[in-house]
Amino acid sequence: MKKVSTTYSRIIVAWGLAAAATPISAAEWSSVPLGGGGFVTGLACNSNASAIYCRTDVGGAFRWLPAGDATNGTWVSLTDTMVPFGTALAGTLMGVEALSTDPSNLNRVYLAAGNDIWVSDDKGSTWTNAGDAGIWTDGNSNYKTCGERLAVDPNNSNIVWYGSRTTGLQKGVKQPDGSWIWTQIPATSLPFGRANSTVKAGVSFVGCDKNSGSTILYAGVFDDVTTGTNTGGVYRSTDGGTTWNKLPVAGGATLTTPMRAQVSSWGNVYLTAGGQGAFKFMKGNASIEKFTALPAGVNYVGVAADSTQGAVYVAEGKWDAQYNRIWRTADSGATWTVQNTFSQARQEPDGTKSLTGYWFGNTSSMLANPNGGNELWVGDFFGVSRTRNSQSLGSGTGSTWSTLQKGQEETVSLSLKNGATGPKLMSGVSDVGGFRYNDVTTRPYGTAGNTFNNLGGGNITSLDFSEADTNVWAAAWVESDGYGGTGMVSGDGGVNWKRFGQLDHRVLYNNPTAGWENFDVGPYLARQKELNPNAVVTLIVQSGAWQTTNNFLKFSSKEGTNAPRLLVNGASTLLPTEDAMVIGDIPTTNYGTHTELHAREYYGNLNRWSYIKFDLSTMPAITSATLRLYRLAAADTTFAYSTAIYAGDVSTWAENTLTWNTRPLYNGRTGI
Repeated sequence: MKKVSTTYSRIIVAWGLAAAATPISAAEWSSVPLGGGGFVTGLACNSNASAIYCRTDVGGAFRWLPAGDATNGTWVSLTDTMVPFGTALAGTLMGVEALSTDPSNLNRVYLAAGNDIWVSDDKGSTWTNAGDAGIWTDGNSNYKTCGERLAVDPNNSNIVWYGSRTTGLQKGVKQPDGSWIWTQIPATSLPFGRANSTVKAGVSFVGCDKNSGSTILYAGVFDDVTTGTNTGGVYRSTDGGTTWNKLPVAGGATLTTPMRAQVSSWGNVYLTAGGQGAFKFMKGNASIEKFTALPAGVNYVGVAADSTQGAVYVAEGKWDAQYNRIWRTADSGATWTVQNTFSQARQEPDGTKSLTGYWFGNTSSMLANPNGGNELWVGDFFGVSRTRNSQSLGSGTGSTWSTLQKGQEETVSLSLKNGATGPKLMSGVSDVGGFRYNDVTTRPYGTAGNTFNNLGGGNITSLDFSEADTNVWAAAWVESDGYGGTGMVSGDGGVNWKRFGQLDHRVLYNNPTAGWENFDVGPYLARQKELNPNAVVTLIVQSGAWQTTNNFLKFSSKEGTNAPRLLVNGASTLLPTEDAMVIGDIPTTNYGTHTELHAREYYGNLNRWSYIKFDLSTMPAITSATLRLYRLAAADTTFAYSTAIYAGDVSTWAENTLTWNTRPLYNGRTGI
C-alpha cells in the first residue's frame, strides 16, 4: 500500500561490479523481480485495445506487452527514460496524475506528470511536451484515484482537456506547427472546485461523448468546502466548453464529491462519488440518478462500462475487507451481483505467484476491453488483475482472476544488503516489509523467501548483519502510518525474525471451533524470577493481519469461560491477577471486566492489544513456562494473524483503569 509519500525506486543489480574497471552501462543493469506491492491509480486503452496502459502513484506509467499466447505478458515502463538521465526534477514524472488515449489515433497517448502534459505518438516509447498548461500535479497525494482528468476530443484530435487540481479546467489546442496553446475555462463558467485547501481535488474528471460528431463534454467538480457555495457536482457543455451547466441529481441525493466517471459508447455517464455512492446519467434524461440498490456507507471509486455486454461495473475503493467488493449490473442498476473473493491464489496466468497483496485492495480503476471477450481489468494497491469471464462476476463460482505484475515493479526500496554467506539479497521496502532473495532473478517465493517472517508489513528502513556471525541480522521497522516502530533480529540468516521485546510468535487463524493456543515464555519468566523472587510480570498479546481492519483474534479473559494461564515447570498452573484489553478507536473506555481479550495490529488507532498480569512470588525457580490462551470461536477463517507475546511494563496499569490512552508501551514498541 502507498500510505506514505516516498520517492519511487526499483531494485536493480549490476553483474560483476567488483571486477568492473570502467563505468557500468545501463545495459548491464536488470530489475530484481518482486511481484506486486505498488498502487495502480488508473487504467486506459486505445480504441481497439491493442495498447493497454496503467498509471501509478510513484512508479510512473506502463504499457502492457502481451506474450505470443495473448494471455501472459509483461509491463514495460514508459517513464523511466521519458527524459534524459540527469534531467532536473525527473523524479516528479514518476507520480502520474492522469492518462488518456486519443480515440482517433491508435498510437497516441497523453499523460500528466511533473506539472506538464506529455504526448507520445508511438505508444509511449518517446515523448514530447505538449506545452505549458499552467498546472500543478501530484500523482501520490489524496484523490490520486480521481479521473481520468485527461480527455481527447473524439471528434477533433487537436483538442485535449485537462481537469486540474488547482487551476480549473484547461483546454489545449494543437497548432499547425505542432505547438500547443492552453487556455483556462473561467471559474464563472466551470468552478475550480476544491483547489486551495490543504487537500486539493479540483476538477476531478473530464469525459467526452462523441455524440454523432458533436462532442458533449462532462466534468466533475469536487466541492470546495471552504466557500460554502455547494459548487461540487457534474457539469455538462454542449458548445465545446464555452458554457457549462450543473446537472441536477434526482431524489435529493447528494453528489458533491465526484471521483471517477466513464462515458459509455452509447452516451450514458456512469460515475462514482466516494462515500456518497455511485450514479448514472442516462443520455437524454434531465437529471443524474443514484444507484440506490448498492449498499450505502461504503466508498465507491472504480467504474467501467462494457460496450459489448451493456454491463456496468462499480468497485469499492478503500483498504479494508469491507471495501474489496466489485459489483456488476446488466439492467441499469436495478439488480447487482457482487464478487469479493479471497479463495483464488494471487498468481500470474502462467502460475507464477504474486507475493504481496490481496484481491481488490482499494480498487482505483477498472477497464472493460472494448473488443469484448468478457475481459475486465482492475487496478488497485498491489498492481493489476484481469478476468476473462467478467459476465460470471458474483454468480456461481464467480469470475476467475489473474494478477498481471510482471515488469510492473513499483515498491519503494528503503534498504538493501547482502552478506558473504546466506541470502543473495535482503531488501527493505515501503509498506510491505522486506524480502529475502535466494535468487535475485526470480521472485523471492518459497522456503525462507517470502516477506520477512513476523513483520506484518510496514517499512523496513535499515538492514545489517554481524561480521562475526553472518547468520545474525538486524532490521529497523516503522509502521506505514508513523504510529510506531521498533527493531528486529534474526539468528538464522533472515528466515525468522523477532521484534525487540518479543517472547514468542505464532501464525494463527480464526476457527469456528474454539481452542487453546500455546506460547513459550519460559526464558523471560525464568530471568525475571532470578532478578526478583517476588516478580510480577505483564505479557502483552498483539496480532497483525494487515489485510483487514474488520477482523481480529478473540481470547477469553479471566472473566470469561477459560481464563489465560501459565503452565509453569510442566506442572503448576498460574492464573492472572489482572487482565484487560485496550482498543485504539475507543481510546478512553476501560475493558477490565470484559469477558474477551482482543488482538489486532493494524494502522495505529485501529489496534487492539491485551494485557495480562501474573504474580510469580508463589512459584519456585522457573525452568519452563507456557502461556495458554483460549481462542474463542469465530467464523472468518481467511486471514493469517501474526500473533506475538511481548514483555510489558508492570507498574503503570491496573485492570479497572487501563485504556488505550493510558496503556504502557512494551519493550519492542516506540512511539504512539
